[in-house]
Amino acid sequence: MTTTSGSAKWQGGIKDGKGAISTKSGALNEYPYGFASRFEGKPGSNPEELIGAAHAACFTMALSLILGEAKLTAEHMETKADVTLEKQGDGFAITSVHLTLNAKIPGADKATFEELTGKAKAGSCGGCHGANGEGKGPAGPAIAGMDPAKFVAAMKDYKSGKKANAPMKSITSGLGDTDIENLAAHYASLKK
Repeated sequence: MTTTSGSAKWQGGIKDGKGAISTKSGALNEYPYGFASRFEGKPGSNPEELIGAAHAACFTMALSLILGEAKLTAEHMETKADVTLEKQGDGFAITSVHLTLNAKIPGADKATFEELTGKAKAGSCGGCHGANGEGKGPAGPAIAGMDPAKFVAAMKDYKSGKKANAPMKSITSGLGDTDIENLAAHYASLKK
């Protein structure tokens, strides 16, 4: 297991203040951020673009591993993560992260590609539902062996807001119907 770090400094008030972001690796060293770069489109960074870059990088590396397990190697993969920050009540919340992947993977037909990318997307479920969908208590019930139709219906209810759960709403907002069906098939194939 590795541990790394990032840090942030801040001086001043929320609108007139200035911040600087740094990473242990030095990739970012006192890089500026502030209210204007976060909410007004001005130059500088913001937490959401960093979350997007991290999510895109993690997904792309996970997919590379999954492709390797299937004896496939990507010639090219580029993932973009669109992170949406919206006003909610007195504060702000990330309401969706949508991944867009552009890839060239020799030897992978469309069905294989969708199955393997679905498996990579399932990685974001592990934090609450366990690495193999075994569950982690009330906050993350077991989804391994779940009936695919029930899984799809639940995911669509989270996505539409019919079922209220902020983390699930955020996760499902970036998933298309094919993604949800692939996740359903993946978790149905796992033992309870």
